Amino acid sequence: MTQVCKVISMDIRQGTKRSPVSLVAICIFFLALVLVRPAFAAPQQWGGIVNTTANTNIKAKAKIRKALSGPPQALSLLRDASSLERENKLDAAIAKTKESITADPTCMPARVELGNLLIKKGQLDEAMKVFNETLKINPMQHSAKTGEGVVLFKKGDLPAALAALKEALVLNPDPVLAYYELGKVYEKMGQPQKALEAYKKGIEKHDEGRH
Repeated sequence: MTQVCKVISMDIRQGTKRSPVSLVAICIFFLALVLVRPAFAAPQQWGGIVNTTANTNIKAKAKIRKALSGPPQALSLLRDASSLERENKLDAAIAKTKESITADPTCMPARVELGNLLIKKGQLDEAMKVFNETLKINPMQHSAKTGEGVVLFKKGDLPAALAALKEALVLNPDPVLAYYELGKVYEKMGQPQKALEAYKKGIEKHDEGRH
């Protein structure tokens, strides 16, 4: 391409007469070199791109293998805990749920379940601590906020329970449990009409297949 440039430059300086067809041909040839050359100028660059893509795929596959060969899955342990709860083995269920959290500290269902199990055991302060920690990790965890409302209700702090449950419904307008617990709070506060409305809303959501 450099030689072509020199030839064209010399032709211009020397005033070489070429036919219009020749000039057009030279221009086309020059443009073709400019456009095509980058695709073949540095084949090692293409090799680098291919190698980078291959390395990315290898790393991704390694991560998947590591995940599959890791500790028992948190949700599997959580299912075991649920089975123990159905058998009314609350202590064993709590222990299994804690194992689930150890396996995956970010498993929100396990954290919420632990709080609910502690409520069943009457360990309200411990349950509140679990729900608070869960909400620190994920402030949008509506089930944990519902759990807070349940703890506050059982402690007799009805205004705070009402506020927590309403906040849970803002985070997720569909949970049946939050409406049920809200109805209980209204009922305890001597507001049967509002309690009935909350229960009805909960039934509607249940019929819609909500959670």
